[in-house]
Amino acid sequence: MIARVVARYTGHDYEVRLESGEVQAAKVSGAFEYTAACAADFPAIGDMVELSPDGMIQRVLPRQSVISRQMVGKETAEQVLAANVDLVLLVFGLDGFRNFSQGMLERLLVLVYNSGAVPAIVLNKLDCAEQDHIAGVRAAVDAAAPGVAVCTCSAIAGQGLEQVKALIKPGKTACFLGRSGVGKSTIINGLLGDQVAKASQVSRGQNKGRHT
Repeated sequence: MIARVVARYTGHDYEVRLESGEVQAAKVSGAFEYTAACAADFPAIGDMVELSPDGMIQRVLPRQSVISRQMVGKETAEQVLAANVDLVLLVFGLDGFRNFSQGMLERLLVLVYNSGAVPAIVLNKLDCAEQDHIAGVRAAVDAAAPGVAVCTCSAIAGQGLEQVKALIKPGKTACFLGRSGVGKSTIINGLLGDQVAKASQVSRGQNKGRHT
């Protein structure tokens, strides 16, 4: 059977979605684990895999795109974050502090272009920003990312989410990248009309988000 990886846990435990739409638990087979040369060979979110009837992953099908980074720490191995993504929405907050920087935007654009996916930029928290600040951020975005689609929204107020939704075409896979606290989970909840992702408040002192 062909299935798609939709969740990954420690110990090479996964959840996969079958072509029927059913979601079930899965593990890599002993043969797969024995022949895998490195961590990047193991299934990642978004991978298409061959699955035996007993729920064992036998093979990862060729990836059309790969979002990856170097593993945290001294190890230089590749860490695959997601595979087979068509669109990467880079989310930044308009509420100041560290929630937007041109340098970070440029680094994320390099990561997306290297992955084989297409980038788009979402400037969230429109309700928290003065017009001068919004204009300054837009100027920096236009300079760093000419030709890249840009949306401004306030996920908490439900403003501008239709623009974001219009970027995600039927049959395509999108993911969201950005610092903790910029509103990725709130945007996803707003797009789906349901509380599918937990969200936390940013700290009042430093305006930093928490990994939730």
